[in-house]
Amino acid sequence: MSKAKKMMDIGSKMSFGNISADRRAPGGADSETRGSYSLSSLKDAEEKPEQIVRIDISYLEMAPDEWNFYPKLEGEEFLKLVKSIYEHGLLHPVVIRKQGERHVILSGHNRVRAFMHIKNELEEIRNGRNSGLLEMRDDSAIDPSEYDQIMAVIKEGITDDEAREIIIDANYVQRQLGQKLMTRSIIEKYRIIQQRRKNADDEKYKNIKTREIVAREFKLSGRHIDRYKKLESLDSRMLDEFYEGRLSLELAAKLAGLRPEVQSYISGRYLKEVEKYPARTLASLKPSLCKSDIDRIMRDIRYDSDHMKISVREDGRSRSFTVEDPELMEKIKQLLIEHANDNIE
Repeated sequence: MSKAKKMMDIGSKMSFGNISADRRAPGGADSETRGSYSLSSLKDAEEKPEQIVRIDISYLEMAPDEWNFYPKLEGEEFLKLVKSIYEHGLLHPVVIRKQGERHVILSGHNRVRAFMHIKNELEEIRNGRNSGLLEMRDDSAIDPSEYDQIMAVIKEGITDDEAREIIIDANYVQRQLGQKLMTRSIIEKYRIIQQRRKNADDEKYKNIKTREIVAREFKLSGRHIDRYKKLESLDSRMLDEFYEGRLSLELAAKLAGLRPEVQSYISGRYLKEVEKYPARTLASLKPSLCKSDIDRIMRDIRYDSDHMKISVREDGRSRSFTVEDPELMEKIKQLLIEHANDNIE
């Protein structure tokens, strides 16, 4: 058998979606997948079954870290994927970019790792060692070579940006992304679409904004895409606070609209106040603000937070009171809450 034939065979008897095969599929229910592929760069691959082949895993390369900035599944999460693949078979082929003799994984890095893990476990069992993962009662059924190859969609003739887009789309569909990965995914996707629009005369890019294309594919609003895009300009310390959930997306995007020196000033002097009083801060921010404006705004916010202004109407006249004592302010708040509850009931 030639090298090319050994490396890759057409999977003519295997279809995906409802798995059917001429033998038990050595793959998984893909527990890393949160839904079927729906983004455009993946959709074409799954709609062309003639492109699905069985490929030797030893020929596959991982995508560069710059492209695949998503962390590998580890620990219990990875073991769940391994068990699912071993028990249920491979529901989705991996996606591979073929460029000359190179075969780079674009979607399915964890599934390939799971195949390799299962093969190693089976070899351990065959050699008489215990495996904490797989329970095999019939030693004759153990065949590690079943996991030498994996079903794959081969993509040829695609650009680097198209390859990167497949990686982004796959991870967006398959995983629950935290804010840091979500932000980078949207920014990278936006850059790719924007560049494609500049280089293409395709009518589908006419009369539609880049943010609307990204929003449609990620199933988010255009406003959300704009806010994530603005985070490219956000001070690094405040960006970390956003990633940790201490700043909302709306507030982080508003802060990103300030001049860099003003952002640094807020980050160094007022970040705790911004996090403590997000609504007041959000309402006060404007792109034109300078450092002295920030000082004034924060003084006002601090003053208002330390005082309570009460207006009382009596005998047709209004009287205003300012309460500064924290204990008294708390009592008044409790009375107002109780009174409101009485009215509701």
